[in-house]
Amino acid sequence: MIDECKGVNLVFCNRKEVTLEKLNEFDVLIGNLTMKLLKEPNNLKWIHFESAGVEKFLDINENIILTNSTGAYGEAIAEYMIAAVFTLYKRFHEYIDNKIYRSWEYLGKVKRVYGSNVLVVGLGDIGYTFARKMKALGCNVSGVKRTISEKPDYIDNIYTFDNVDDVIGDFDIVALSLPHTKETDKIFDYNRIKKMKKDGVFINVGRGKTVDTDGLIKALEEDHLLGVCLDVVDPEPLLVNSKLWQFDNVIITPHVSGNYSMDYTLERVVEIAIDNINRYSKGEELINIVDRKLGYKK
Repeated sequence: MIDECKGVNLVFCNRKEVTLEKLNEFDVLIGNLTMKLLKEPNNLKWIHFESAGVEKFLDINENIILTNSTGAYGEAIAEYMIAAVFTLYKRFHEYIDNKIYRSWEYLGKVKRVYGSNVLVVGLGDIGYTFARKMKALGCNVSGVKRTISEKPDYIDNIYTFDNVDDVIGDFDIVALSLPHTKETDKIFDYNRIKKMKKDGVFINVGRGKTVDTDGLIKALEEDHLLGVCLDVVDPEPLLVNSKLWQFDNVIITPHVSGNYSMDYTLERVVEIAIDNINRYSKGEELINIVDRKLGYKK
């Protein structure tokens, strides 16, 4: 795929070996370097990040164009979210624990995914992809966005955070795929989580800081929620003495739902980068430009 880049001088470097002197030889950077290095005065005109989340890079020189890899991670993370739903609904995690102890024990009734009411909080690439797949499984799917806009056929309703508390109790599954911004910091606190169904499922694959960890723990201690799946936590890595580890109905993974766990994801990251490199070399408008005020791609 690299051969598709026309009329540009591509130089590949190990990120650990990139110095400020080396960086100043180029006007474009593809990839993620440390914030410390990128905040130093440099000659960059455009940075394309391999990640979708770029909140920690927003303070970089405002004259540098920032783009991200939105569109690369939706499929992988949506599949992870679906796996989480089935695991918690069908009690697979409990039966796996039983297998360790060679226990042939019936654990009771399970829930049906078909017909479930699903609320997708954050309708970017990940949220839309998850919503589409859950609709295909026969679920009733709604979403939450910063502003109301035209919705695709597979989403029944769109809400904002101004009115989501009025309806959140109607949903069996609440799935977060939010970026972390000033507006979304701990936006799911104890009070909002307690408004969810007592037997609801809560999933977070966006950013750990969008959830008040102490509030979530308090709700779990009160036996609220059927189950929780967290691929992102606050802080990361999760402290060994965090109470989150103690709950049998909480699945925790170390921020791996996207990453490069699937070859397809890396292929998409490269495709998006190549598309933008070719656009840049032709003087065309770039895709996935980050809005610094919002903190993510519009």
